[in-house]
Amino acid sequence: MNKVLLIGLDGASFNILMPWIRKGFLPMLGRLIKNGVYGVLKSTIPPDTPPAWASIFTGKNPGKHGVYGFLDFTPQLDEKSKKYVFRVVNSRCRRSPAIWNILSKEGRRVIVINAPLTYPPEPVNGVMISGFLTPSLKSSFVYPRWLKPMLVKKGYRIGVRFGEEEFSMQNLVENIRARIGIAKWFMRNFDWDLFIIVFMETDQVMHVHNDIRKALKIYQEVDNGIGTLIKKLPSKSYVVLVSDHGFKKFRRNFYLNTFLWKRGLLKLKINGTPLYSRLLTNLTYTFSDSTLNISLVRKFKDFFFRATGSKTLGSSLNLIDYANSFCYNLLSGTSFSTIRFNVKHREPAGILNKSSYDYLLKYLADELKKTGIVKNVFTKGEIYWGPFLENAPDLIVQARGEYLIKQMLMPLASIPSNTYDHFMNGIFIAYNSNMERKGRLDGKISVMNVTPTILELLDLKIPLDMDGQAVRGLTDL
Repeated sequence: MNKVLLIGLDGASFNILMPWIRKGFLPMLGRLIKNGVYGVLKSTIPPDTPPAWASIFTGKNPGKHGVYGFLDFTPQLDEKSKKYVFRVVNSRCRRSPAIWNILSKEGRRVIVINAPLTYPPEPVNGVMISGFLTPSLKSSFVYPRWLKPMLVKKGYRIGVRFGEEEFSMQNLVENIRARIGIAKWFMRNFDWDLFIIVFMETDQVMHVHNDIRKALKIYQEVDNGIGTLIKKLPSKSYVVLVSDHGFKKFRRNFYLNTFLWKRGLLKLKINGTPLYSRLLTNLTYTFSDSTLNISLVRKFKDFFFRATGSKTLGSSLNLIDYANSFCYNLLSGTSFSTIRFNVKHREPAGILNKSSYDYLLKYLADELKKTGIVKNVFTKGEIYWGPFLENAPDLIVQARGEYLIKQMLMPLASIPSNTYDHFMNGIFIAYNSNMERKGRLDGKISVMNVTPTILELLDLKIPLDMDGQAVRGLTDL
């Protein structure tokens, strides 16, 4: 019976990997590509971690699994403050069976280590160690629960926070080594049909350090670990490597919430930071896009940090009065982003009449395209389909190639930038020691194709409600 090792490299893309592979810096990835098949794996729209991994593990678009971003876009209303509260997504937000649920039902054994959106861990026929967004090692992060003391004793680590100290190079390397060590132990001591292990560090190094040289060090650590795991595999096992999205460099930022605020559609709190609000307003009317340079942006950031006591511009989002806004942006860090409308009888304190819904769709689409920054604007029905379409953002915005869409409030909607962040092109690599087919795969491969492909490799039926299909030719040995 076939076995499959599924390795996730969060944020990996060939535009960054291939130059390193050609120079021999990543020997194991180089061998897998040389002796297997590979191709670009198209992410979800937007190419964001939670929806993309949910689509990888379910074979479905977000309209069928219900995950559209890091936050549940349907807010809760705090009755005391009358403010909107957006909950961070977890495994319970995924409303469609994942591959480990399917295999468990079929009596197959699974081991899942550090897969995003798996906290709290689900009962499976095997082992699940929850991954990204797990609160801490003090939480119930593993199923079955009796494994927790052993994992803690063996020094297992969960990288869970967003501070620079947590994501230091030393911590990233130690996280990788601890995860590889635990994976080797499970390979030796547990029976399995599907083994899933995901490395978030390949994404985190890009976000936190924004340094391609430091990224190479992390990829080399992962490459070495992959080689160690492959040596432990039974003969004729399949190895499949995937990523949820890629990374590329962006030259300008487009601040979508600022765009909405300047048009009176997004409201700021009256009791927000008054000094910051005044500065935001004054700078908006004083400077044009061509005069707001990098130096001024830095001064603005320094002022903001002093005025608010914050260490990140992300806290500017605390100034937004979501409940009294007509619409707002909740997603940051990609050339695609989203706008959610505050609709009456859908949101708990909605103010937009349904009769005005279509008008606002058209108005925003026209205004966004006038900027020269936005390439396309889509309604949710043009991108998603399924029973959870109502939970989707109402508009999906695609910026032109050099623009990165951010959600923080800045004095202008567009300013210069020089940062790596998400884009649509991830990776797909498949290898088997007896594989006759080699080289680049033709045609488009989607994140929704991964689960159907693994089911086919394991000789299991692909459910009819899956949107993806198996990548052809991998079993023709």
